[in-house]
Amino acid sequence: MEDIRPLSRQQQIFLQRLFALHVLTESQAQSLFDDVLQLQPQRNELGRDVRDTFKRINRSLIPAFRLEIKSVSLALSLPNHGGSGDSDDDNHGECDGGGDSGENRLVRPIIYHSIVNCDSDEVAKTASNPTFTKSPHEFAFFRLLLEKFIEEDIQSGSNGDTGEDRDTSFSSSNTSGKGCKSRMSRIDMINARNDLTGPHEGKVTIAQAESVLDLLEVQGWFVPAASPPSNSGEGAESMSSPSSSARKRRRNASSGSGSGSSSAVGGGSKYLQIGPRSYLEYPDFLIKVGLDDNKLPQFLVHG
Repeated sequence: MEDIRPLSRQQQIFLQRLFALHVLTESQAQSLFDDVLQLQPQRNELGRDVRDTFKRINRSLIPAFRLEIKSVSLALSLPNHGGSGDSDDDNHGECDGGGDSGENRLVRPIIYHSIVNCDSDEVAKTASNPTFTKSPHEFAFFRLLLEKFIEEDIQSGSNGDTGEDRDTSFSSSNTSGKGCKSRMSRIDMINARNDLTGPHEGKVTIAQAESVLDLLEVQGWFVPAASPPSNSGEGAESMSSPSSSARKRRRNASSGSGSGSSSAVGGGSKYLQIGPRSYLEYPDFLIKVGLDDNKLPQFLVHG
């Protein structure tokens, strides 16, 4: 068996921050790379660039822990924060139209990076993921939400987009690799707990559902989605309460956003869609519950 090479101090710091931030876009990964290099500007023990750093870390991470840094290319329909300071260059700098505050915009594909489990077995993935080890009922709730997103995508017959917020560059003739395009309001997702069956029926309370959604959004399993072009999102206004904003600030503080590099995900959004970590960790499950495998986004392996 080949010896596992220990990571350099710079590589350890890079990996620790990636763990804490959960998901990074291309520019955020570059910022993290630059930040870590500044700790020891006289020597580079990271790699030639971001991708080379991923490759070097994976050479030790995969055999030692069965984890790896992996990437996915996704085009997500994101809300326009209108210069609120929460936007990211990747998410808001490569879109067509939608320049006014409050408009919905469909961005071009963005590459997201995260740490995933190498094992294909779903039980092994779940057992090694601290997000889902606290309660099997909460994991069942997460799976149910994924199923509902896919069901909505299938029923819409148009990848979940309407003519009012669809970019012509993402027309039906070019849907391959674009992922699931459906979105759900936060209230509908919380109420979905009532559809749990079997041993999970009645085991997830409203408070638990809210807490799970907060965690899943912060960690990139679900990400913010643009609101529908109609006024159908008015019922979700109550979720944008002061207490919700306070929870978001606490989550941001505990997730490492103060370390100098921000994450690609946030929290407390009124509408959500399937996020990069769900595609990276559970592509087989998404296909199993109905996602056309041709719609799976492009994955990038660093090895």
